[in-house]
Amino acid sequence: MYNEETSHPIRFIVKLLIVLGLLAALGKFLNDKKDEYAGLTEAEARARMEAKLAARFGEDKATEIADQVIPVLADRGLFKADAGI
Repeated sequence: MYNEETSHPIRFIVKLLIVLGLLAALGKFLNDKKDEYAGLTEAEARARMEAKLAARFGEDKATEIADQVIPVLADRGLFKADAGI
C-alpha cells in the first residue's frame, strides 16, 4: 500500500511553498536594505556604512569595505547627487 519510491504530490507542494517563502523573505530583506541607502548622498551612505561595519570589523577594515562597496552602489544610481556638485 505505502511505497516510499512513489512521489507524493502533497510533499512536493509543501516543499515548493517552503522554498518560495524563503525566496520571498530573502527578496524582501534585500529590498529593505536597498531602500535603507536609496536617496542618501554618497557621503551619507559612506558614513552610515562605516558606522555599522566599524563595530564588527574595526575602523580600518570598515573604511576598506566601504571604499569597495560605495562606488558600485553609486554606479547603479542608488544615491542622490551631492548638493555641492
